[in-house]
Amino acid sequence: MASQQGSTSPSKRRRANRSSDEEVAYAGPAELITGIKLPTPETTPSPNVSKRRRRRLWGSEEDFRPHTNGEIEINQYRVGGPRPLCRLPVHVGVVMYNTNAAKIWKNWLREAVQATLKKNDVKFDDTVLMTRRWIFEEEASPESPITILVAAKRNSLRTSWPTACLEIRSLCKARGLDDWIVEIVDGENAEPPNCYAITKKDPFVLAWPAVKHPVLGVLRGTGAIEVQVLRRGKDPKPENNPIAVIVTTNENSTTDWRQVREQIVNILDAHDFEDIAVAIGAGRMWRSTSESNLYHGRLFEEYWRGPAKPGGSIGSMFTGHSSTLGGFLEIQNPENDRWSVLGVTCYHSIVPEIGGKELWISQKTLLEWQNKGVDVGNREAEKFQVSQPSLADHQETMNSMEEAISERKDTLYVKVERQTKNNEYVLPPDQVAFDRTNKLNKDQEAFMQSAKDFFAKGKEVLGFFWAGSGLRRSAQLCTLDWALIHVKPERISENSLPDLAHLSPRIADYFNPGENIITRTAAPVPGERLFKLGRSTGFTMAPCNEIRACAVDDVSYEDYDIGYPVASSRPQFSTLGDSGAWVVNRNGHLVGMVVGGNTVTKTTRITGVQELFEDIRRITGAKAIRLPASTAQG
Repeated sequence: MASQQGSTSPSKRRRANRSSDEEVAYAGPAELITGIKLPTPETTPSPNVSKRRRRRLWGSEEDFRPHTNGEIEINQYRVGGPRPLCRLPVHVGVVMYNTNAAKIWKNWLREAVQATLKKNDVKFDDTVLMTRRWIFEEEASPESPITILVAAKRNSLRTSWPTACLEIRSLCKARGLDDWIVEIVDGENAEPPNCYAITKKDPFVLAWPAVKHPVLGVLRGTGAIEVQVLRRGKDPKPENNPIAVIVTTNENSTTDWRQVREQIVNILDAHDFEDIAVAIGAGRMWRSTSESNLYHGRLFEEYWRGPAKPGGSIGSMFTGHSSTLGGFLEIQNPENDRWSVLGVTCYHSIVPEIGGKELWISQKTLLEWQNKGVDVGNREAEKFQVSQPSLADHQETMNSMEEAISERKDTLYVKVERQTKNNEYVLPPDQVAFDRTNKLNKDQEAFMQSAKDFFAKGKEVLGFFWAGSGLRRSAQLCTLDWALIHVKPERISENSLPDLAHLSPRIADYFNPGENIITRTAAPVPGERLFKLGRSTGFTMAPCNEIRACAVDDVSYEDYDIGYPVASSRPQFSTLGDSGAWVVNRNGHLVGMVVGGNTVTKTTRITGVQELFEDIRRITGAKAIRLPASTAQG
C-alpha cells in the first residue's frame, strides 16, 4: 500500500528521535493506571484530556521531552549514540570471540565501561558487545556496526545516563573506535510491546463497527495508513494485555498526533470504552524480501538435491533478494484442456521495484506491469529467471560452513594433527574428538563442492517468470501480489507439509492435517489458528484476528476492510524473506499466501486463496485452477 503524506499543519515540537522509536502517541486504558501524574507547571494538558488514562509521546511519559545532546539521543528509557539509535525491535548479531572487536572488549574496554557506569551511579545488570539492526531493514549493510549495550534500570538521576554515555563514547574514540555505538536502555523497555489477536469473546468485536467510522473520519488527511484492533502489551499472556486501536502512520508525517490521539480517546470514551487503549505508530507496510535472516542460520542440504522445496528459499537474479516458494498449482489451458504445473510466489519477489536496479526493461514497462499485471507469453518477463536456492542464501550457507570448519580446527585439533604427523602418542579421548571433527569437516567440504557444482552447472534454475499480478488491489481491496513460475520438469515436487514428528509440541498440538501434502483449499476463518512454512522463520503458528484491518483512504472516503491480519509477535508469524509462503489451517488446507505485513503491529498480511485463484484466472485466462494431487500430474 502506498503511504500518504500528512496534510495537517506540523506540530510545533518536531520529533527528536523519529528513527529509533516507532511509538508516536499512546493513551492507555483507564483501569491500568496505578498513579495519576498531573500536569506540572512546565507542561500544559491537551484539551479534553481524561485524567484516568496514562499517556506517552515519542515513547516517553508526557512530562519528559526527548532531545539530543551533541552526538547522543536521549529519551526517557533509551540513551545512546552516535544518533540515531537502532530502531526497535532489533535483530541481534554475535561478535565472534576471535575478532579484534571481541579482543578489545575482553582485554580492557568492558572493565572500563563498567567503571564509568559505576562512577556515574548507573544501575546496570549487564554490558554486552553485539551488532544490532532493525528487523525490517530491507537493505541490510554487509556489516552492522558494533554496539555496546548496557541493560540498566532507570532511576531519578536523569543526567547520569547521558553523562555516562558520552564518557564511554570518548573511551571508544580515544582508541579509534569512532563508529562504535553506545546505548544504555532500561531493561523493561528494551523491546516494544507485542501485539496479539483478539477473539470473538471480546465485547469490543461487536462494538467496533460503530466506533470505526468516526475513528476513520478523524484519521483522513493525517497521513495515517491503516487501523488495526489488537491486544497490545508486554505480558506474555495475550489475554492480560489491553485491547488497543492501533494506527499506523506515514513515517514522514508532520501531523500533530497528540491531538489526533485525544480525538480518538474522546470517541472511545463517548461509547463507554475507557478500557480500550489508543496507540499511534510510525511505520509502513512491508514486503518481505530479504538479504539475510536465514532460518537456522543456513540452508539445509536438500536444497541442492534436485526437486524444489515448497516453503524454501528462492531468488531472482535481478532483485538480489531472497523470498519463499509457496508451492505448486495446476492451471487448465482453455484451448486444449491440458493442465500445467506452475510454481507460486510473490510478484515483488521476482520483479525489482520501480526506481531500483537498472535493467533492460524501461521504468515505463515496470510501472505498467505493476499497475495492470503481466500476461502469459510476455517475452520480457520470461527473461527473469528464478533459482532455488537463491544465490544470496547459497553464498551465505557456504560462508557459514567455511567459518564452522575453520572454528572447529581449534587448539586441540591442531595439537593432535601435529602429533599424528610426528608419529607421537595421542590421548584416546583427543583422538576420538579429532577423528569426529575431521570426518565432519571432510563431509561438509565434500557437500560444499557438490553445492558449488550445482550452481556451476545451472541446476539451481527453477524456471522463469510466466505471469503475475503486479502490485494491485482487487475490487474488494484485497492485496494482489503473486507471480507464477514456469518450472523445469525435473524440479517439480509435491506441496508437502512438515512431518508432525519434527514439529515443536507447541505447534503439533494444534496441527492435524489429514494428508501429508496440500490438496484442498479453504477460506480463512477469523479466530482460527493458521500455519505457514517460510524461508526465514520456518513453520510458525498464529491466530487470525477477529477484526479486519482497515485502510485509511483520503480519496474515495470509503471504509476499506483489507483483510484479517495474522497476529503473533513472539514468535513472529513471518518476517522479511517469507514473501510467497503458503498459509494453511489446522487441517492442512490452503487458505492464503503471505504478501507482507505491518512494521508497527508486527502482523502478517495474507491474500486469501479465493482472491488469489480468481485473479490468477483473470490474468492467465485459465479455464480452471487446482492443487495437484501428486507430481505425476503435469
